[in-house]
Amino acid sequence: MVNIGALIGALGSYQTIIEFIDKGSLLQILSTIGDVHLEAANRELRNLKSSADKRAGVNRAATCLQVAMVAYEKQRSKSLTKAALDFDRDLRAANRREMSMIALVACYLYLQEWRLAERVLDEEEARINKPAKSDGLETLDMFGGMLVGFLSPKTYTSLFKTIATGKGVSDDSISYGDMESFKDAARSMIKNSK
Repeated sequence: MVNIGALIGALGSYQTIIEFIDKGSLLQILSTIGDVHLEAANRELRNLKSSADKRAGVNRAATCLQVAMVAYEKQRSKSLTKAALDFDRDLRAANRREMSMIALVACYLYLQEWRLAERVLDEEEARINKPAKSDGLETLDMFGGMLVGFLSPKTYTSLFKTIATGKGVSDDSISYGDMESFKDAARSMIKNSK
C-alpha cells in the first residue's frame, strides 16, 4: 500500500520536502508501485545519494514522471464497454497516473518550481471536472458496458469494492480524501512560498 500520508506530511515546508526526496522516501513510494513506466524515475531518484547535482537528478525524474503520466492516460479505455471488460486494468492505470502526478508535484516543489507545481494541480482539477466527450454512442456504449458487466462478475466485484472503500482494487490506489489532502497541502506550500 502506498503511504501517501508521509508525502502529505512532508509538504509542511520546503526543507521537509527536500529531506523527503533526498532520503529516498519518494523513491520508496514509487518502488512500491513497481511499474515499468516509473522505473526511469526510480533510477534517477536512486542515484540522488551519490549525485553531485541533486536538482538535475530531480529534474530528470520529473521528466520521467511526465512521460509516465502520459503512458498511464493512454492505457485507460476510452469507452465504457472496453472499461467494463477490464475495469481492474483501467483502475490501475488511473491510480498510477495519480501517483505519478503526486510525485511530479513533489519534484517541482523540491525544485522550487512553484508555477509548474500549481499548473499540474490545476490541470488535474480541470481533467477531473471536464465533462465527458460525446461521440453519439453513449447509449450503445452504456448498454454494452452493462451487458459485459453482467457477464463478468470480476468487474462488479472490483466496482463495488471501489465504491464501498473509496479505493481501488490494487495496492497502489489512493483514496479521494488522501488526494484532496495532498492537493491542499501542496497548494498551501506553494502559497507560503510566494
